[in-house]
Amino acid sequence: MVGVMIALIIGQAGGFGGYSAGVYRVNTSAVNSKLEAISAPLVKTVFVQGGSGYSFVNNFMIGGYGLGGSKEVSKDSLKIKYGIGGGYFEVGYAKEALKGVFPFVMLGIGGFGEEVLIRGTMNDVSWDSVWINPYREVRMSRGSFSVAPSAGIMIFPRNSFVGLMIKASYNTIFSDTWEVGDGVKLANSPSSPYGFFTVNASLIFGGVAYGKKN
Repeated sequence: MVGVMIALIIGQAGGFGGYSAGVYRVNTSAVNSKLEAISAPLVKTVFVQGGSGYSFVNNFMIGGYGLGGSKEVSKDSLKIKYGIGGGYFEVGYAKEALKGVFPFVMLGIGGFGEEVLIRGTMNDVSWDSVWINPYREVRMSRGSFSVAPSAGIMIFPRNSFVGLMIKASYNTIFSDTWEVGDGVKLANSPSSPYGFFTVNASLIFGGVAYGKKN
């Protein structure tokens, strides 16, 4: 899963954070195989948005981020909505390698998952009919506790309040079992990946505490 994330940030001394948005290329082979079978458009990218925030003191980074998004496709009388998202608490370490250039590593702990909503298109219906036939949509999902190791580089010139952060992560999902709600598992669930790769580029505004030089 590859994306470009742009963050609009109100900076604070020793940290940065704010609104984030991006486009992610996701591995939805289990879903796309079904969409292909009914000649529906495939899901290849999803627009996601969320928030992030970090403090940076004495070379240590601490904070977190959350993201989520969805994409809807349709075919004849069906509408399929695919969504993905998660959130993490993160800790990391950054060291100034060149003037204003900080390579870093981080580890996120949180949760991550994906969801598919399948529903039939319909016209206006009566109150009584939905009680007689309530099965007009099915929501399937899988997700789990997630660990997200990441590495990247932050470029933040000392005389500037604008910088750039580039970050590559692997967002794990430790379960390949799909459910339809209330813990009801789907038999014969398709094989699904145990994680998604992301590559994010963030434009950051504000101040960063560089710490003392060794």
